[in-house]
Amino acid sequence: MGLVLDAGAPVKLKSITVRSTTPGYRAVIKSGDSRSGPFTTDSAEQDGSSTTTFSLTGTDARYYLIWLTNLGPANQVRINEVTAGSQ
Repeated sequence: MGLVLDAGAPVKLKSITVRSTTPGYRAVIKSGDSRSGPFTTDSAEQDGSSTTTFSLTGTDARYYLIWLTNLGPANQVRINEVTAGSQ
């Protein structure tokens, strides 16, 4: 399960920060040129906390996917805000 983000045009992001009120999940960021995929892995998989920053490889892509690999103890994930860094 995941959330696809549209950057509007291809960009080379360096990071994506996810803010959530349901910490304890696991996720990885993937990127691609189409909202329906295919997507390639663009970050390491990490445990999510209330604020989690994923460092990206810096690939040019228009679409970024927050791919949830584990929903955690709440068996749900609430993503409250996503911000991106290009530097």
